[in-house]
Amino acid sequence: MQLIVKKVEKNEVENMEKSFSEDFLKSINQPYYNQKVFKFFTYKEYFKVDDEKLLTKIDFEHYYEWQYVSTSYTWDWIFLAIADKKVWIDIEEIKERSQEMIDFFSKEEYDILWEKSRENFFILWTAEECIIKTSNACFFEDWKNVKIKSLEKKDQEVSWIQFCWEWIMQLHEKEYKVLTWIAENKVYSIWINMEDN
Repeated sequence: MQLIVKKVEKNEVENMEKSFSEDFLKSINQPYYNQKVFKFFTYKEYFKVDDEKLLTKIDFEHYYEWQYVSTSYTWDWIFLAIADKKVWIDIEEIKERSQEMIDFFSKEEYDILWEKSRENFFILWTAEECIIKTSNACFFEDWKNVKIKSLEKKDQEVSWIQFCWEWIMQLHEKEYKVLTWIAENKVYSIWINMEDN
């Protein structure tokens, strides 16, 4: 598995843009234009693919040649995973949030993390978003169906990242294990499909 966490700089994106046609670059929507160029450039190099339609297909299907891909963005940062198993990731920068957003999670969910706080909001958000992505569910309709079964402080290395928390969560009667890591004011979570082992 390859995990990339990177602040994407404008000058490096300008160099990457030279690898793509004007039409392809115009098709890359805001927000997160720089991170998306970085993502497509990474796919191009990693998979040795020059066909821009195929790059778009890889991104849409999250899969190419027995490898799965997942990306997430926050501000100038990208979190990118390429793995031989299905994988979903999320990254969020811990930043100001309205009380209405913080109240999105229940008291019981916050109690698992000991208190309601802005940091714990993002910890819950990233972990649960990984689960929502697995089911292609409509975010806010299905989010309330995620149940936290357990949370344990547990160091586990994936690629080069030392994740520190392990969640067991349930959505539609299926259990999922999610790992979470916090570093430099950012929260990262990852779900890897281990059922095929």
